[in-house]
Amino acid sequence: MRKNALKTGALILFLFTGKIVIGQDTSKVRRWEIVLNITNAISRFSGNGARNINEDPYLMAVKWRNKTNRHAIRLGFNQSYSSITTQIFPGERRTKDFYFSPLLGYEWRRHIDNHFMFFYGLDARGGIRNGSVEIIDPGIGPVQVISSKDNGIGAGPFCGFVWKINPRVSMFTEANFYAQYTTTYRYLDDGISKTILEDSRKVVFTPVIPTSLFISIAF
Repeated sequence: MRKNALKTGALILFLFTGKIVIGQDTSKVRRWEIVLNITNAISRFSGNGARNINEDPYLMAVKWRNKTNRHAIRLGFNQSYSSITTQIFPGERRTKDFYFSPLLGYEWRRHIDNHFMFFYGLDARGGIRNGSVEIIDPGIGPVQVISSKDNGIGAGPFCGFVWKINPRVSMFTEANFYAQYTTTYRYLDDGISKTILEDSRKVVFTPVIPTSLFISIAF
């Protein structure tokens, strides 16, 4: 009787603990994704040179998805900075350009099979760009500076396809169609006065075909 009771207790304990372990493994839901734009890396590897990353929707993003992986919120950004100095007799020309564009969007996801998924959604995004061209004369200092400032805000739909390599790693591409309201202000400063070169406001529509490639890692 005691042996049977011990066996029964051990069996119940094994089934109970085994159920917990199995439940933990099967019910684990990875809600977060880190997304990296790998388009430039592939272009360089294939010998095609670097792309202009301003053409891509984002450079890096974080996504938070629901438990069924049918919806997701994404937060990303695109950014670039360049500083170029060119020697021109008798001085030099300094060109600087800074660009930053944050993005906030919502995705709807449709699973085609175990390895493919289609997604679509809406993005809201902003953008700022500051640039300057400065000519330096070693004798008298700055000769002239052309500065520019661009600010924009917009929104638009997007869609794409995902190839799920495994439950944690995926690769995907997407297309979008953004409408953006942009203000541009450029002026020339010659050290004595400032001359406005442009002060404009415009609406720009920018359709982008799926030429960017991203890798997503869930955790």
